[in-house]
Amino acid sequence: MRPPPAHTAPRSTPEVLLIVNWRRDFKETLDFLDDELPHGSTVHVFGTTPLDVRERQLEEVGDIDHIVVHHHVGNPAVRRDMRKLTVRLLRSVTSVLILSTEEYENKQFRSDSHTLASLLNVIDRLDRARAAATTSGNNATPLPPLQSATPPSVICEILDSRTRATIRENQSISSLSEFLIANELSSRMLAAVSHERKRGRVLSELLGPEGNELYLRPPTKYLHADELGGEATLTFFGVAARARTFNEIVIGFVDRARWGCCRYYYYYCCY
Repeated sequence: MRPPPAHTAPRSTPEVLLIVNWRRDFKETLDFLDDELPHGSTVHVFGTTPLDVRERQLEEVGDIDHIVVHHHVGNPAVRRDMRKLTVRLLRSVTSVLILSTEEYENKQFRSDSHTLASLLNVIDRLDRARAAATTSGNNATPLPPLQSATPPSVICEILDSRTRATIRENQSISSLSEFLIANELSSRMLAAVSHERKRGRVLSELLGPEGNELYLRPPTKYLHADELGGEATLTFFGVAARARTFNEIVIGFVDRARWGCCRYYYYYCCY
């Protein structure tokens, strides 16, 4: 069989993660991020929860060895408060995670309204920061270069299934972020484990901080240029065989043409 294209593993560089809103289980989130993010990464937390409340809830967090955490207080759904995040900071952000706030944890629909308002404000501020001139005057301090040529990835948590229906009907909102329906995902996993307890080990392996993980790989990792949409296309089993040379298992694929992104398949891999 023809070998896969030459591939060089990308170097892990420190990330700048912006987390919007605060949750009671945030200490577990920080523990997970400290294990997963590259050494030297920075996490900025922006939400309405006062600093003294955050400190009390984070008392049980162990030593943070790989990341640095910065706290900012403000309402992300209010444009005026969003200005507390400087242009310099926003130009360095590589990823954004918008959580459902604990302030409305018992009111799912209101929580989702707050989350979507936060999303719109965050996207607006990010766009303005990326479009800002490198200096705003002759004596101004030069702004740092953009961390990446592509906009930062954004993941937004929603709770109510009615919100999902609204998002699906509104292309202008659905294109802004990847949306995670946390409650539905949790209930499905609980139902799967309840039906067959052995599935719990599989889910723990794939979703826990240790063990195998799921990745969405571009086709160029496994296919040569003449195999991308040409006559020399490779079957799924051929792609799976090539993935084994990287110690990966291909378990599925996504047709990106349906998303309007490109006409090639992106493969889900277990590594």
